[in-house]
Amino acid sequence: MRRPSPLPYLVCLATSFAGVAGAAPLAYVANAFSNDVSVVDVATQRAVATIAVGKNPIAVAAAPDGRRVYVANGNDNDVSVIDTASQSVVATIATGASPDAAVVTPDGRRLLVANQAAADVSVIDLATHALVATVGVDVQPLAIAISPDGATAYVANGARDSVSVIDVASLSLVATVAVGRGPGGLAVSPDGSRVFVANWVDGTVSSIATATDTVDGTFPVATPRELAVSSDGSRLYVTQAPAGSVAVIDTATLAAVGAIAGLARPFAIALSKDGTRLAVANQTGNTLSIFDAATNAPLAAPVPVGKTPSAVLIVDPPVIAASAPAALPTLHGWALLAGVFVLVAAAAHASRAQGRATRRG
Repeated sequence: MRRPSPLPYLVCLATSFAGVAGAAPLAYVANAFSNDVSVVDVATQRAVATIAVGKNPIAVAAAPDGRRVYVANGNDNDVSVIDTASQSVVATIATGASPDAAVVTPDGRRLLVANQAAADVSVIDLATHALVATVGVDVQPLAIAISPDGATAYVANGARDSVSVIDVASLSLVATVAVGRGPGGLAVSPDGSRVFVANWVDGTVSSIATATDTVDGTFPVATPRELAVSSDGSRLYVTQAPAGSVAVIDTATLAAVGAIAGLARPFAIALSKDGTRLAVANQTGNTLSIFDAATNAPLAAPVPVGKTPSAVLIVDPPVIAASAPAALPTLHGWALLAGVFVLVAAAAHASRAQGRATRRG
């Protein structure tokens, strides 16, 4: 009896793998003055799409599964919802006055939007796009972040030199922490034990111990704007717009251990989920710089984006189904895919040999 050839099964495997191999992180860059979002392939360092959104897009957040990106439009008092499969706006959600920052809860159920002019936070149900609650904070909320467990949100209030602490379950304000002057950037450590606050006016960064909601350290960083913490929590990256650099801070000692220089007014910053890539939005040059986070070396020349990039987020796209069109694989993906096709070719050769032997018999 002739054995069935494994060729069809391997072909199916190769087809399915092609969809997975093509998935690469994408950087979503909100361009405040061109009212659009640039989408940059982090692997190839090339812009792959430009998406028109509302007026003055100033913040970007994403669903944990990567299927939706949310862009706060500061002059329209709303949020544009981008479908990452089609790279198009599929909905608009009303917010408070002058939304300036946004974050999605880790369970993907709610979007929290800090409204600068309203001095409050809009809590939005992402299943219905309905407003669930409004939580009052201090004057001029400029940044918002959430703990890894989703239990606590932190809001930097630029005009009150404070950070509001919100209990996400009860949607209530539970503490207010005094920090330096002009806080405008926030980042939470991966273990949730600390919140770092960029104090623009003071030229400092405050470290808040979340167990006690108190400042446990303050260290100098000239003109700090936005922050990002490495995936292992050991490094803090701080953009310094006028200086044209990014300061690299050891979180254990709160001391500078390096810098990335030669940038064109770097403002927003983001790390990839795996911690290997660092993206910096340059407002003067209207570009996005992408670095190897292990060496701080640039991967390529800065990528042109829209006018005055003011926010950036790196998103891992959902796994592409086998039936869906696949993007070109990365170099690593091509290597693995080549291995699969070698197996396919070997199986085909063995199948033909078996057929010749059967005919001879």
